[in-house]
Amino acid sequence: MLTDSGVNAMSAKQVAAMMETDDSYAGSETFTKLENKCIEIIGKDYFFPAH
Repeated sequence: MLTDSGVNAMSAKQVAAMMETDDSYAGSETFTKLENKCIEIIGKDYFFPAH
């Protein structure tokens, strides 16, 4: 999680994941990863990503 207050620092793993993502459109490889992880964690077929 990020904040504009500067109290949270990102790990090297978080920064690396940010650099390799392609979030330009739904249906991208990273969207599929997100979808699969949400299904795994919450057990629902549908979710609404918001930021």
